Amino acid sequence: MALLHIVLYPSLGDRTDSFPVSRDRAKKEGGVRLHRTQRFLWNGTVTAVSSLLLRGIGMGFQVYLSRMLGAGGIGLFSLVMSVYTLAVTFAASGINLGATRIIAEERGKQNENGVSRALHSALCYAAIFGGAAAIFLLIGSHSIGVSWLQDVRTVSPLRLLALSLPPLAFANVCNGYFTACRSAYKNAILGITCECVRMGTSILLLRLWLHRGTQYACLALAGGNCAAEVSDALLCAILLIYARRSERRKAHSRTNTAQTTAGVTRRLLRVSLPIACTAYVRSALLTLEHILIPLGLRQSGDSAAQALAAYGTVHGMVLPAILYPMAFLSAFAALLVPELAEYHVRGDNRAILRLCSRGCKITLLFGIGVCGVFLCCAPLLGHVLYDSQQAGYYLHALGILTPLMYLDHIVDAMLKGLDEQLASMRYNILDAALCVLAVYFLLPRFGIRAYLWILIGSELFNLSLSVSRLLRVVRMPLHPIRQIALPVLCSVAAQYVACGIMHFSEKLFSYGFWSLFFLVCTSLTVYTAFLRLCGCIGVEDLAVFCRLFRKKDKPQRRNAHRILPHF
Repeated sequence: MALLHIVLYPSLGDRTDSFPVSRDRAKKEGGVRLHRTQRFLWNGTVTAVSSLLLRGIGMGFQVYLSRMLGAGGIGLFSLVMSVYTLAVTFAASGINLGATRIIAEERGKQNENGVSRALHSALCYAAIFGGAAAIFLLIGSHSIGVSWLQDVRTVSPLRLLALSLPPLAFANVCNGYFTACRSAYKNAILGITCECVRMGTSILLLRLWLHRGTQYACLALAGGNCAAEVSDALLCAILLIYARRSERRKAHSRTNTAQTTAGVTRRLLRVSLPIACTAYVRSALLTLEHILIPLGLRQSGDSAAQALAAYGTVHGMVLPAILYPMAFLSAFAALLVPELAEYHVRGDNRAILRLCSRGCKITLLFGIGVCGVFLCCAPLLGHVLYDSQQAGYYLHALGILTPLMYLDHIVDAMLKGLDEQLASMRYNILDAALCVLAVYFLLPRFGIRAYLWILIGSELFNLSLSVSRLLRVVRMPLHPIRQIALPVLCSVAAQYVACGIMHFSEKLFSYGFWSLFFLVCTSLTVYTAFLRLCGCIGVEDLAVFCRLFRKKDKPQRRNAHRILPHF
């Protein structure tokens, strides 16, 4: 229930005005405000459910791969994907955010001609950068695999992955358009279809090629990824054509669509190109960091197989598990960008303040609760998910990252929506550069433990810079006791209660999946109850939520401008 805070006040004005408000005006404005809140809530819910489903499917597939390939195979494919991520960064070149921002702004002006011009420019942009990225990766795959990764088994998967870059760039434009239009269900359909194709093709190819060795296993996974991106692009094209026809029919019924389109392409480039340039640097630094990790582990005394296994455990098993709960927040983070972009272009500072403060509060509440679960259930998670004691140890060590990573993700989305994306990218580049230096100097001496501390320090550093920037831009108030101290105490108490209940009922459960399920559900339920008792979650949240789904909107009644409870 606490997650509903993020959608309760995206566009609601003050509860009272400084001048008398007529009843007709209250009816009209209240209905518009509630309708916008309903739309944001439904889009966020659809995206969140689909994201959780996709992350769940992905986690299950990751468990399947870890058992099929082992930690060494996962580590080898993670190396391939680190280079592929750099190529994806070049292929996309910031077009997703650029398309979302500019199309949302033009839609806010009800300028259909501007939307068409922005979409056309974005598609041309994606074709140029996606094609160039594919050519560069095809030409340089041998040198990258032999010289950078120092493993010839990575060459063939890189060549196959290069074919997926042009359709990936096209799909980025379509996803940005659908996000700007608040068509969350379309992105949900695309994501689920893409993931199903990826898994089905990968499993089929693994069954055919796994007996040939790790290289062919990586090639099978690359083939699954390539098939998924191609199918995603084809489905994107169908949905985009249908959406544009519908938008044009609606535009003909309006009289204010003949607006100028001058400067749309320039504004798109102004948003996308700086993000692209900074993303190149950051992605290159991250790729360099991932290449240095196995090398540093070897220099610390581990064998090549042990180094790949440790790297694969952290990046292929532990971090996906930590990032899985963030799927719910990521759904609302994607919707924050067009919402804040519209408020920013209108100069609605009060709506921006409400949305940002609620988003940060709910992210902290959610992240602290998940952190307690990871710290309490890490050994059981490692055993149930991966049958690995080492994975459980790393989950316990990195569990503290959850509130930091989640809040940093939300704050980055807010900064992008407020036209502060360059500041966010500067912080990310600085953070990545410091991580590369730390990995280069500390890993050969202290091993994998040093890398765990580097991850924690990196998140703290990046988060402090991003939050300080957001506070300067939005000037929202801080409540450290209610937003941090009390949730931490509630989370600790909830873990003690859950473990106590588990101890008394241990005869009913074996050390397996149902024990994990019972412990997680009990912990989160008790944590939510404690938050309510401490006043971190108010009963009025549920009241507003219930009003959103009534058939007859409350704003049509008398005193509609007082529909929202006071906080």
